[in-house]
Amino acid sequence: MGAAKSFPQILVESAVINPQQLSQAQTRLPQFANRISSTIISMGFASSKAIARLISENYKLPLVDLSSLDINKQITHFVKRSFCDKFLVMPLVKTDKGITMAFSDPNAIHLKTNMESILGCRIDLVVACEEEILSAIDRYYEPLTPMTKTNIDASVQATSTRTSVQAQTQAHARGIQLQGNENSVQFIDKVIQEAITNKASDIHFEQFEARFRVRFRIDGQMLEMINFPGLNATEVVSRIKVMAEMDVSEKRHPQDGRIRFKVREEYFDMRVNVIPTLFGEKVVMRILDKKNLNQNLNSLGMSPLQIKIFKKSLTKSQGMVLVTGPTGSGKTTTLYSGLMELNATSKNISTAEDPVEFNLDGINQVQVNSEIGFTFAEALRAFLRQDPDVIMVGEIRDLETATISYKAASTGHMVLSTLHTNDAISAINRLIDMGVPKFLVAEATTLVTAQRLIKKLCAQCRIPKTPSPQYLLDLGVPEKDLELYEKVYEERGCSACNNTGYKGRVAVHELLEMNAEIRDAILKGVSAHEIKTRAIETGFITLRMQALAKLRDGTISLQEVINSTLSDNDIQN
Repeated sequence: MGAAKSFPQILVESAVINPQQLSQAQTRLPQFANRISSTIISMGFASSKAIARLISENYKLPLVDLSSLDINKQITHFVKRSFCDKFLVMPLVKTDKGITMAFSDPNAIHLKTNMESILGCRIDLVVACEEEILSAIDRYYEPLTPMTKTNIDASVQATSTRTSVQAQTQAHARGIQLQGNENSVQFIDKVIQEAITNKASDIHFEQFEARFRVRFRIDGQMLEMINFPGLNATEVVSRIKVMAEMDVSEKRHPQDGRIRFKVREEYFDMRVNVIPTLFGEKVVMRILDKKNLNQNLNSLGMSPLQIKIFKKSLTKSQGMVLVTGPTGSGKTTTLYSGLMELNATSKNISTAEDPVEFNLDGINQVQVNSEIGFTFAEALRAFLRQDPDVIMVGEIRDLETATISYKAASTGHMVLSTLHTNDAISAINRLIDMGVPKFLVAEATTLVTAQRLIKKLCAQCRIPKTPSPQYLLDLGVPEKDLELYEKVYEERGCSACNNTGYKGRVAVHELLEMNAEIRDAILKGVSAHEIKTRAIETGFITLRMQALAKLRDGTISLQEVINSTLSDNDIQN
């Protein structure tokens, strides 16, 4: 049995185009993201209707007339415009079984599994004219944002580098050091510029068996920006490794590096990590934008009362100030803001960090390196021999670091650090479970603050919702306050928020200030739930309470309250 015929062969054999026209079209394919049908139509060799009929007949798929269909606009909430533009498809109907989509280029047939993976549902394909698909996209979707346009431009640029990528890979196999070329440089520069313009915190370059993907993390959410079938990304990754001063030839072990990048006369530092995966190397760039570093406590998002409590804790001559929360919750920003509040020529301030993210003028910052045995504990011991007033430890990870930190906090030093727990109360349990004596935790801890960065609803497209009273009660809303939550908001999606429904983030904090009653509870070994109950009775405002206040004023959605904060009846380590 012979191999299946390619679509270009079918075009020639069906006399839709001749061999010379096919040859001319194939030379221009990179300009059209490898869409043979788009290329042929644009060059005037065949009409979009003729192409659509041929696809329908050859692949035994229904041919539809989109100009006569009335498509339910709700379908656009399930499939983004960026997806339609990328794959040149138009969603028509959504059912419990999946989504029916119209396509006009045979590439969509081969990418069907890829599209289903992205959308997380089954896709049924029908054929339509290209011009009708483009017209339908424009009719049912809002206009492209500059962000989306740039992504498509970058995608086309990436496709056009395929031949160069293969040549460079062969050169590298011969032992020639890769220095990058114009195409890879332009592509990487465009991706980084786009990420910075849209305030992304991270860029992910990922290789899979049959595709190459670029994703941004914006407002804490991962968004796919570029997804190319069949692109060999070796050149792209190698170019990034050169920029980050990594070993280009090393592909078996993870590597770390840094890049300084200039955009519009401004410099941005990026922390780069590369790890080997099954189909190549994955690169993650963390963008360190100093403009996002709030060195003013008033800019952290705390309430006036919380700012007062935080500043009061920093003015003490000794003690431990802990900041807790998950990765990406802004702990480093809070610590840096606290350090700059303390920064003065009269104080000797030293930090041990892994890594040092931002340079703070007037503060002695030290990068720890566990590979050579220079750990947080080792750095702390050295600091204590240098007459410190204030010490910042990037993270308490083990008993040794915790013990040295707490002994320093109880012997005349102000110590600031972070701990990975879900709330402020759980930090106490975590320290005791590590092995720090209860009396040391109770006596040396001054303040524990927990925080979250919660996605804000897009103000341009949020829609009102009336939740049930029981639902609100289950969330922790007091019965007397139910009327305040009769109208809340939920996400929808528009061009302003890239169809996510969210734009920007807002911080919520809970500050557990140590007092005699809480110290007594710790020494007696009462449960974390009992400590939390006592703290609330003395005015402790929890993360859930703060989030509910943001829900009430329309800043965040119900779902974000649930996703980002624990019920006040829950205690987790």
